[in-house]
Amino acid sequence: MELADYRKFAGDDSSRENACRIEGEAEDLLKCFSGYGSNPDSKSLDLARKFLKDVELWKQMGQSSKAIYAEQNDPKDIWDCLMYVKDAKTDTDAFERVMRLKGFGKTGLSKQASAVLRFIDPYRWGTVDWRNAAMIAFYDKNDKDPDVAVEKAKKENRRKYKELYNNMDAKIASYYQKRYRECICERLPRVADVDLAFWGMSVKAWPLREREHWC
Repeated sequence: MELADYRKFAGDDSSRENACRIEGEAEDLLKCFSGYGSNPDSKSLDLARKFLKDVELWKQMGQSSKAIYAEQNDPKDIWDCLMYVKDAKTDTDAFERVMRLKGFGKTGLSKQASAVLRFIDPYRWGTVDWRNAAMIAFYDKNDKDPDVAVEKAKKENRRKYKELYNNMDAKIASYYQKRYRECICERLPRVADVDLAFWGMSVKAWPLREREHWC
């Protein structure tokens, strides 16, 4: 199979529909940014807060017990952050801005922030985590043959790679955005699509645990 073929393993119909729904929320937000600028009305602030909550729940794979931080951020802070990053000049700048929000990187980790950026502009950004980073490493070591990469990964202990790649700061996350963009093609036209293809590879190599499930 080609890299693009692995995208089909990245979730079920429900998860894809949920992602499309959140992408729709992001599109509505972008329209609000154009209309209100730095002076949003209460309805627009509610939309920004709901978007962040939905992204957090999506990244936590539907586990509401873990999606507890988005609502702790002030809606105006969320609005200002999202309005800023949509036009951020660099990936690192965008990551660092989102990571100021509580629960999205104040500890120095960028995974949650990457999910926010992925929905703000799926053509520019994708989600990063240890699974995708590990798959990219296997992909590179095996002449960019995803089938061989997956088979090699199956023989390895996932815990080893989680420990190796789990801690990503803004600069490392930005590096993986560059790697995603290098894989854009006709069948994977968006950075977010490439992200899903590598995630699909990881699911084939290391099936999700019972406690993990699609959002």
